[in-house]
Amino acid sequence: MKGKRAPIKRARYDYVSGIIAYEAGELDDSATIELFDYLLRSGVIYALQGSYQRMAQALIDAGEIGHNAR
Repeated sequence: MKGKRAPIKRARYDYVSGIIAYEAGELDDSATIELFDYLLRSGVIYALQGSYQRMAQALIDAGEIGHNAR
């Protein structure tokens, strides 16, 4: 197929394990940002309890995730 590219195959992000690790305090800053960036971009954040949404907002305000992320 000339002119068309095959979609990039990406491994699925295991956000459930990420949430469990976050709750257990096992994530470093980089992994926390990756988790919340995924949760925000996928929309999963809106199905979680408010503390996750507040953390996501704090990361957005800090410029770590969202449209204006570094």
